[in-house]
Amino acid sequence: DKAMDAGIPVVTWDSDAPKSKRIAFYGVDDFKSGQTMGEETAKLLGGKGTVAILTSLGANNLQRRLDGVKDVFAKHPGIKIVDTFYHIETPQDAAAEVVRVQNAYPQIQGWAMIGGWPLFTQTLLTDLDPKRVKIVAVDGHQFPGATIAAAGKYQPAGLTMVTPSATQPDITDMGDFIWRICMTDAVQGKGLADYSVATLGLQKVAIMYDNSDYGRGLADA
Repeated sequence: DKAMDAGIPVVTWDSDAPKSKRIAFYGVDDFKSGQTMGEETAKLLGGKGTVAILTSLGANNLQRRLDGVKDVFAKHPGIKIVDTFYHIETPQDAAAEVVRVQNAYPQIQGWAMIGGWPLFTQTLLTDLDPKRVKIVAVDGHQFPGATIAAAGKYQPAGLTMVTPSATQPDITDMGDFIWRICMTDAVQGKGLADYSVATLGLQKVAIMYDNSDYGRGLADA
């Protein structure tokens, strides 16, 4: 709101701030995303079974997904929710929480993961039996390097991946199962340049960037 009051246009993406003065939101319908998770989990379990939900606190998009999952589970009387479990937003903490809960409640047959944090580790591949425990998750890898490497595995296997923030342009052409919900470096870079010149009227500029795949790609654009 302070930025808008100062005349700076604000567009939110991935996680919205619907009660703010922002002019637009760019992202998915998180409630429907959660409903899709719930339906897929129920489908994998044949409409009945014991499930757990994994999420983190604070973000609007996570809460909306959680609401969508619970909305669907409420329509499946054969689905029993053990609880909703929260964790610190690191892959290691998320995976550790899944293992802890699974050991405490061995009857859990399915996980609805509001975010894909634990999937960024090898833990769940070694500590859970995929024949007995099904996992449905939202999110893909966050950064371009990991996204490109993972896409080479997901695409041939027919597994859908959605990255929330990998902006490298080549990801667009990596296959029908590889998606993102953010604009590319080319779009962001051009937008920054156009705004600097056309709106701010700048003639001499300096480019400061992080020396990573993302930073270099954006700076080049």
